Amino acid sequence: MKNKIIFWVENKPYQTFSYIYAGMKKAFEKLGCEVHWFSDQSFPSQSQFDYSNCIFFVDNQGPLDWNVPIVDTGIYFAYDKFTNLDKYLDKVKCLINYRVAEFKHPIIDGDRYVEVERGVVFDTQAPEPYNVIYFNYATNLLPEEIDLGFSKKKRNDEYNFVGTIHTPRPNADPLHQQFIEIVKNKNIPFNHYNPNINPATDQEHVEILQNSMFVPDFRPAEQKIQSYVSDRIMKAISYGCLVVSDCHYTKDFISKDLLTSENSQEIFDLGMSNQYNIELITHLMEIIKRDHTYMNRCRGILSIVEEIQS
Repeated sequence: MKNKIIFWVENKPYQTFSYIYAGMKKAFEKLGCEVHWFSDQSFPSQSQFDYSNCIFFVDNQGPLDWNVPIVDTGIYFAYDKFTNLDKYLDKVKCLINYRVAEFKHPIIDGDRYVEVERGVVFDTQAPEPYNVIYFNYATNLLPEEIDLGFSKKKRNDEYNFVGTIHTPRPNADPLHQQFIEIVKNKNIPFNHYNPNINPATDQEHVEILQNSMFVPDFRPAEQKIQSYVSDRIMKAISYGCLVVSDCHYTKDFISKDLLTSENSQEIFDLGMSNQYNIELITHLMEIIKRDHTYMNRCRGILSIVEEIQS
């Protein structure tokens, strides 16, 4: 019997879950699952759809799960923090808290913290009354969609950024703002594509980053504390872009060869000097293709589901 997956969130281009779940949807379908996408705003009634034995992905933190059916045969993966734990606790077959950005990612030790699949870590001794996994996002491309030839594309003399520019945090250098000023002082055009105003399609996103001189990634202080690794890094690498991160710990998760710095000028210099380092770019692309697509993440989730169902 096919696993039946339900993503429960409104599908909006500027909504983070939309592009995350779109990547997961492709992977789950590739793995032979039946996938549905419902939301509080649009869903079939229980008389119209069989919700039994489904695997739900919900956001109780939002909350964006007011209308999700609570089924005692269902397995529910709930994103980051709970705002209404009682909605699920002791009412479903299994409740799993998948932690992404709001919790400190643990060091894998093979005892308490076991990596089920790359980017999916199971806490075997979680004190909470539900299961806990630590989950990393990934590139939205499937392995076969990652073309090593992307690395040879000609870059434009421009800095393209898709996303939100985080406001400077107290007691932390405003690296992104400093970087933008460096770019402007070099008379390099800066193009900001704000998904809340003018969301790009997946293909447009790929082309925007591929056209950029290189792709730096800047994390706010609270995400660095949690050792959060941005999917922007993995997506950009899979698109054939040269990436420089301002988080040294990303080397531990992706590769020691990933370029990192906590100095805005050095980030600029590293990026420009390695802009056409095809050997480095393709090396990192191969790592992403092997370890950091949603095929990896979804296989990990399905192996956990298999254990629960057995």
